[in-house]
Amino acid sequence: MGHRRHRGMPASRRLRRASSARGLKPQQHRIFLLPPVRRKSLLLGTALASTLLIGSLIVPAPAEAVVFCPQPPGGPILINLNTDPIVCNNAFDITNNAGIAIDLSTGGDGLFIDVDNSGELISQDAVQAFGIRALTDGTNSRIDIVNNNDITANTPGGIYGIGIVAFTAYTSSPIDIVNRGDIVANATGPGSYAAGIVADGVFASPGPGPVSIRNSGELRATTGNGDFSQAFGIGSFNGSNSSIEIVNLAASR
Repeated sequence: MGHRRHRGMPASRRLRRASSARGLKPQQHRIFLLPPVRRKSLLLGTALASTLLIGSLIVPAPAEAVVFCPQPPGGPILINLNTDPIVCNNAFDITNNAGIAIDLSTGGDGLFIDVDNSGELISQDAVQAFGIRALTDGTNSRIDIVNNNDITANTPGGIYGIGIVAFTAYTSSPIDIVNRGDIVANATGPGSYAAGIVADGVFASPGPGPVSIRNSGELRATTGNGDFSQAFGIGSFNGSNSSIEIVNLAASR
Protein backbone atom coordinates (compact mmCIF):
# COMPACT_ATOMS: atom_id res chain seq x y z
CA MET A 1 0.00 0.00 0.00
CA GLY A 2 1.46 3.35 -0.99
CA HIS A 3 2.21 6.20 1.37
CA ARG A 4 1.31 9.74 0.50
CA ARG A 5 4.12 12.25 0.81
CA HIS A 6 3.44 15.34 2.87
CA ARG A 7 4.25 17.58 -0.14
CA GLY A 8 6.01 20.26 1.80
CA MET A 9 3.69 20.20 4.82
CA PRO A 10 5.35 22.16 7.66
CA ALA A 11 6.69 20.00 10.46
CA SER A 12 4.63 21.96 12.97
CA ARG A 13 1.44 20.94 11.21
CA ARG A 14 2.37 17.27 11.25
CA LEU A 15 3.31 17.43 14.92
CA ARG A 16 0.07 19.21 15.77
CA ARG A 17 -1.97 16.49 14.07
CA ALA A 18 0.02 13.71 15.74
CA SER A 19 -0.29 15.24 19.20
CA SER A 20 -4.00 15.79 18.67
CA ALA A 21 -4.51 12.12 17.82
CA ARG A 22 -2.47 10.98 20.83
CA GLY A 23 -4.54 13.17 23.14
CA LEU A 24 -7.80 11.31 22.46
CA LYS A 25 -9.09 9.28 25.37
CA PRO A 26 -9.79 5.58 24.71
CA GLN A 27 -13.44 5.88 25.69
CA GLN A 28 -14.16 8.62 23.15
CA HIS A 29 -15.52 6.33 20.45
CA ARG A 30 -16.30 9.04 17.91
CA ILE A 31 -15.98 8.08 14.30
CA PHE A 32 -12.89 10.21 13.71
CA LEU A 33 -10.96 7.58 15.65
CA LEU A 34 -11.13 5.56 12.43
CA PRO A 35 -8.28 7.06 10.41
CA PRO A 36 -7.85 7.57 6.67
CA VAL A 37 -4.83 6.46 4.66
CA ARG A 38 -2.24 8.66 6.36
CA ARG A 39 -3.16 7.41 9.83
CA LYS A 40 -3.35 3.70 9.00
CA SER A 41 0.14 3.23 10.45
CA LEU A 42 -1.39 3.94 13.88
CA LEU A 43 -3.57 0.86 13.51
CA LEU A 44 -0.98 -1.70 12.46
CA GLY A 45 -1.22 -4.86 14.51
CA THR A 46 -4.84 -4.26 15.50
CA ALA A 47 -7.97 -6.12 14.45
CA LEU A 48 -9.18 -2.91 12.77
CA ALA A 49 -6.05 -2.74 10.62
CA SER A 50 -6.43 -6.39 9.67
CA THR A 51 -9.95 -5.74 8.42
CA LEU A 52 -8.71 -2.80 6.36
CA LEU A 53 -5.72 -4.58 4.85
CA ILE A 54 -6.72 -8.19 4.28
CA GLY A 55 -8.37 -8.62 0.92
CA SER A 56 -8.04 -4.95 -0.02
CA LEU A 57 -8.03 -4.22 -3.72
CA ILE A 58 -5.04 -2.03 -4.63
CA VAL A 59 -5.81 -0.64 -8.06
CA PRO A 60 -2.87 0.79 -10.03
CA ALA A 61 -3.83 3.44 -12.56
CA PRO A 62 -2.21 6.26 -14.50
CA ALA A 63 -1.94 9.70 -12.92
CA GLU A 64 -5.01 11.89 -13.31
CA ALA A 65 -7.14 8.83 -14.16
CA VAL A 66 -10.37 7.91 -12.37
CA VAL A 67 -10.74 4.44 -10.87
CA PHE A 68 -14.17 2.82 -11.12
CA CYS A 69 -15.66 0.15 -8.88
CA PRO A 70 -15.95 -3.29 -10.52
CA GLN A 71 -19.39 -4.31 -11.78
CA PRO A 72 -20.45 -6.91 -10.87
CA PRO A 73 -18.31 -6.57 -7.76
CA GLY A 74 -17.96 -10.28 -7.04
CA GLY A 75 -17.90 -9.56 -3.32
CA PRO A 76 -17.17 -6.56 -1.09
CA ILE A 77 -15.60 -3.52 -2.74
CA LEU A 78 -12.37 -2.32 -1.10
CA ILE A 79 -10.21 0.25 -2.89
CA ASN A 80 -7.38 2.27 -1.33
CA LEU A 81 -5.51 4.72 -3.59
CA ASN A 82 -2.80 7.36 -3.31
CA THR A 83 -2.86 8.41 -6.98
CA ASP A 84 -6.38 8.77 -8.39
CA PRO A 85 -9.97 9.73 -7.56
CA ILE A 86 -12.57 7.00 -7.17
CA VAL A 87 -16.00 6.79 -8.80
CA CYS A 88 -18.11 3.90 -7.50
CA ASN A 89 -21.47 3.24 -9.18
CA ASN A 90 -22.74 -0.02 -7.71
CA ALA A 91 -26.01 -1.65 -8.76
CA PHE A 92 -25.50 -5.05 -7.13
CA ASP A 93 -26.38 -6.44 -3.70
CA ILE A 94 -23.29 -6.97 -1.54
CA THR A 95 -22.96 -9.07 1.62
CA ASN A 96 -19.72 -9.17 3.59
CA ASN A 97 -19.81 -11.42 6.64
CA ALA A 98 -16.26 -10.45 7.61
CA GLY A 99 -16.15 -6.66 7.26
CA ILE A 100 -17.21 -3.64 5.23
CA ALA A 101 -19.44 -3.84 2.15
CA ILE A 102 -18.02 -0.81 0.28
CA ASP A 103 -14.76 0.64 1.65
CA LEU A 104 -13.04 3.42 -0.33
CA SER A 105 -10.13 5.69 0.60
CA THR A 106 -7.71 8.08 -1.10
CA GLY A 107 -4.52 9.67 0.19
CA GLY A 108 -3.61 12.68 -1.95
CA ASP A 109 -4.67 16.20 -2.91
CA GLY A 110 -7.52 16.44 -5.42
CA LEU A 111 -8.50 12.79 -5.00
CA PHE A 112 -12.27 12.89 -4.58
CA ILE A 113 -14.65 9.98 -3.97
CA ASP A 114 -18.07 9.67 -5.63
CA VAL A 115 -20.40 6.83 -4.59
CA ASP A 116 -23.78 6.01 -6.16
CA ASN A 117 -25.20 2.80 -4.70
CA SER A 118 -28.48 1.09 -5.58
CA GLY A 119 -27.71 -2.40 -4.27
CA GLU A 120 -28.65 -3.73 -0.85
CA LEU A 121 -25.62 -3.75 1.45
CA ILE A 122 -25.06 -6.08 4.42
CA SER A 123 -21.95 -5.82 6.59
CA GLN A 124 -21.24 -8.10 9.56
CA ASP A 125 -18.07 -8.44 11.61
CA ALA A 126 -16.91 -9.19 15.14
CA VAL A 127 -15.26 -5.76 15.55
CA GLN A 128 -16.72 -3.24 13.06
CA ALA A 129 -19.42 -3.18 10.40
CA PHE A 130 -20.02 -0.47 7.77
CA GLY A 131 -22.28 -0.42 4.74
CA ILE A 132 -20.39 2.40 2.98
CA ARG A 133 -17.19 3.96 4.29
CA ALA A 134 -15.40 6.71 2.34
CA LEU A 135 -12.21 8.43 3.57
CA THR A 136 -10.09 11.13 1.90
CA ASP A 137 -6.75 12.40 3.19
CA GLY A 138 -5.84 15.46 1.10
CA THR A 139 -6.96 18.96 0.20
CA ASN A 140 -9.63 19.44 -2.49
CA SER A 141 -10.79 15.87 -1.90
CA ARG A 142 -14.56 15.99 -1.57
CA ILE A 143 -16.85 13.04 -0.84
CA ASP A 144 -20.28 12.64 -2.48
CA ILE A 145 -22.42 9.64 -1.52
CA VAL A 146 -25.88 8.72 -2.84
CA ASN A 147 -27.52 5.57 -1.47
CA ASN A 148 -30.82 4.25 -2.82
CA ASN A 149 -31.19 0.88 -1.08
CA ASP A 150 -31.25 -0.67 2.39
CA ILE A 151 -28.13 -1.10 4.53
CA THR A 152 -27.52 -3.41 7.49
CA ALA A 153 -24.38 -2.94 9.61
CA ASN A 154 -24.22 -5.51 12.39
CA THR A 155 -21.37 -6.25 14.80
CA PRO A 156 -22.52 -8.47 17.69
CA GLY A 157 -20.11 -7.83 20.53
CA GLY A 158 -18.16 -5.34 18.40
CA ILE A 159 -17.52 -1.61 18.70
CA TYR A 160 -18.52 0.18 15.48
CA GLY A 161 -21.75 -0.42 13.55
CA ILE A 162 -22.50 2.36 11.03
CA GLY A 163 -24.56 2.43 7.85
CA ILE A 164 -22.80 5.25 5.97
CA VAL A 165 -19.72 7.18 7.07
CA ALA A 166 -17.66 9.86 5.28
CA PHE A 167 -14.40 11.28 6.65
CA THR A 168 -12.37 14.15 5.15
CA ALA A 169 -9.11 15.18 6.81
CA TYR A 170 -8.11 18.40 5.01
CA THR A 171 -9.45 21.72 3.75
CA SER A 172 -11.63 22.30 0.68
CA SER A 173 -13.03 18.78 1.01
CA PRO A 174 -16.81 19.07 1.56
CA ILE A 175 -19.08 16.13 2.26
CA ASP A 176 -22.48 15.56 0.67
CA ILE A 177 -24.58 12.50 1.59
CA VAL A 178 -28.04 11.63 0.25
CA ASN A 179 -29.71 8.52 1.67
CA ARG A 180 -33.04 7.08 0.49
CA GLY A 181 -32.73 3.57 1.93
CA ASP A 182 -33.55 2.16 5.36
CA ILE A 183 -30.51 1.63 7.62
CA VAL A 184 -30.17 -0.72 10.60
CA ALA A 185 -26.95 -0.37 12.63
CA ASN A 186 -26.08 -2.57 15.62
CA ALA A 187 -22.95 -2.57 17.78
CA THR A 188 -23.34 -4.38 21.08
CA GLY A 189 -19.81 -4.54 22.50
CA PRO A 190 -18.57 -2.51 25.52
CA GLY A 191 -18.34 1.19 24.69
CA SER A 192 -19.97 0.57 21.33
CA TYR A 193 -20.90 3.18 18.71
CA ALA A 194 -23.88 2.70 16.38
CA ALA A 195 -25.21 5.21 13.85
CA GLY A 196 -27.17 5.39 10.64
CA ILE A 197 -25.20 8.16 8.91
CA VAL A 198 -22.03 10.00 10.01
CA ALA A 199 -20.07 12.81 8.30
CA ASP A 200 -16.79 13.80 9.95
CA GLY A 201 -14.41 16.64 9.05
CA VAL A 202 -13.29 17.49 12.56
CA PHE A 203 -9.55 16.93 11.94
CA ALA A 204 -9.39 19.56 9.18
CA SER A 205 -8.23 22.99 10.39
CA PRO A 206 -9.67 25.16 9.08
CA GLY A 207 -12.61 22.89 8.36
CA PRO A 208 -13.01 20.85 5.18
CA GLY A 209 -15.97 22.88 3.95
CA PRO A 210 -19.72 22.45 4.21
CA VAL A 211 -21.27 19.16 5.25
CA SER A 212 -24.72 18.29 3.90
CA ILE A 213 -26.78 15.21 4.86
CA ARG A 214 -30.24 14.56 3.42
CA ASN A 215 -32.13 11.49 4.58
CA SER A 216 -35.51 10.01 3.66
CA GLY A 217 -34.99 6.45 4.92
CA GLU A 218 -35.85 4.92 8.27
CA LEU A 219 -32.81 4.79 10.55
CA ARG A 220 -32.34 2.48 13.56
CA ALA A 221 -29.21 2.33 15.74
CA THR A 222 -28.70 -0.03 18.71
CA THR A 223 -25.80 -0.42 21.15
CA GLY A 224 -25.01 -2.71 24.06
CA ASN A 225 -24.97 -1.93 27.78
CA GLY A 226 -21.31 -0.96 28.14
CA ASP A 227 -20.02 2.38 29.40
CA PHE A 228 -19.73 5.28 26.94
CA SER A 229 -21.94 3.66 24.29
CA GLN A 230 -23.42 6.03 21.69
CA ALA A 231 -26.33 5.50 19.30
CA PHE A 232 -27.98 7.98 16.94
CA GLY A 233 -29.55 8.21 13.52
CA ILE A 234 -27.56 11.07 11.93
CA GLY A 235 -24.44 12.80 13.22
CA SER A 236 -21.81 15.20 11.92
CA PHE A 237 -18.60 16.65 13.36
CA ASN A 238 -16.83 19.45 11.51
CA GLY A 239 -13.75 21.64 11.75
CA SER A 240 -13.64 25.40 12.21
CA ASN A 241 -15.37 27.78 9.79
CA SER A 242 -17.37 24.98 8.17
CA SER A 243 -21.14 24.62 8.16
CA ILE A 244 -23.31 21.56 8.75
CA GLU A 245 -26.79 21.04 7.28
CA ILE A 246 -28.92 17.99 8.10
CA VAL A 247 -32.32 17.48 6.48
CA ASN A 248 -34.38 14.49 7.59
CA LEU A 249 -37.46 13.73 5.51
CA ALA A 250 -38.20 10.29 6.98
CA ALA A 251 -41.66 9.81 8.49
CA SER A 252 -41.78 9.48 12.29
CA ARG A 253 -42.81 6.03 13.54
